[in-house]
Amino acid sequence: MSFEDVSQALNKLVATVTDVYRGYWQHAMVESIFAGLLIGEPVLLIGSHGVMKTSMANFVGSLFDKPVATVKESFHSRSSLEKYFEDIGSQLKINPENLTRNLVDGIDVQYEQIGDALTAKVEIDVVKHSGAAKFAETTRKPIKVFSMQVNDQMDPEDILGYGIDHPAILGLKPPHAIKSRRVAGADYVCLDEIFGATRLLSKLHHVLNEKVVDTTVGSIEAKPLGIMLCTNPLNQFYQTNVAIMNAASIAGDEPICLKINNKLSVMPIAKFVDPFFKEAEEGEKTVNSTHEVLAFNCRSPAFSKFARLLDTKPTSYLNYDTKAERSKLRPATASLF
Repeated sequence: MSFEDVSQALNKLVATVTDVYRGYWQHAMVESIFAGLLIGEPVLLIGSHGVMKTSMANFVGSLFDKPVATVKESFHSRSSLEKYFEDIGSQLKINPENLTRNLVDGIDVQYEQIGDALTAKVEIDVVKHSGAAKFAETTRKPIKVFSMQVNDQMDPEDILGYGIDHPAILGLKPPHAIKSRRVAGADYVCLDEIFGATRLLSKLHHVLNEKVVDTTVGSIEAKPLGIMLCTNPLNQFYQTNVAIMNAASIAGDEPICLKINNKLSVMPIAKFVDPFFKEAEEGEKTVNSTHEVLAFNCRSPAFSKFARLLDTKPTSYLNYDTKAERSKLRPATASLF
């Protein structure tokens, strides 16, 4: 698929959401949310009560589904359980211990013990683990959306995910992580009033940077397609210490998401930047342009997964032998708010 195919799919999704959520700033919020999905980075939405920040973020999450393979098996001994996960792990090229402990991104393992029988239900995201299609017939399910208005009275582990390792609680179950209906097990996350939960925010910072949720049974891989954080405007009644910086140095073949005449387009940055420079000219240049530009990496796993949800494939980089490729440029930055 070409950049133009991705652009058309993206504009169709933006049009779908803006038909429901109308307004100038609402349109800007929709573009920000999809920009976050494209680059695989969190988006902070700042606005007063009633401007539909959380509602819109949740609505976008409800637009997507994914192929899922589900397998279920019962066991009467720990050794048979371990052998079962060794077989799955070898076929998916995953550490079987991490699989048993429910630490793998895109796989949710749930245990239930009735009497002396232990049942393990394994739900595998086929987009993230394509080899799972041979285990069971795939079905399409809505992506897992975790949405919550948070406050500082909440335990961060209840929101992010936690481990169970006490023998009195486990029974036949192995030590494992609980991530269903939590950030660690979600494909799409929306947290409202995020700066009102300082304990959660400090742990969430680690999750965003390291892509893991630390628990007593190991680190859960946490790589959702998108994380939307919502807050009220920063003023004397709602004080925080938030500093936002967006700067980059990139080559000419880096794809950019460009807004022209209120339409989104995807192209190599060289195609946009080169007309502003003479032959062999280098350095920075200030231009009078109303275009809004946001760079993203189509080689990133996050973009690849998002493109597959759009039924497209990320195209390979184009080889442009241009002025922009020979010179490191600092593109215009666009706010996500």
